[in-house]
Amino acid sequence: LRDIITSRDDKDPQLKTQAVIVLGSFAYGHESNILELINSGVVEPLLNCLSPNGDPKLTEAAARTLNAIFASPKVSRQELFK
Repeated sequence: LRDIITSRDDKDPQLKTQAVIVLGSFAYGHESNILELINSGVVEPLLNCLSPNGDPKLTEAAARTLNAIFASPKVSRQELFK
């Protein structure tokens, strides 16, 4: 999924949006999933999906996923952005 959201290929923007939605499902599923998402390196690609000029559905899905990650009490913001 990380490869899909980091891809520069915009032939199928819905695919990228669906990948972000799946990541969001993992983030909302269980606290341990959030740590796995962070360890897999998806935070930076998700941040890159936040664009005022981008697809609104992709931006919303990325924002919701990031919200779930950052809302977790197990997430150290200092460690996350090192």
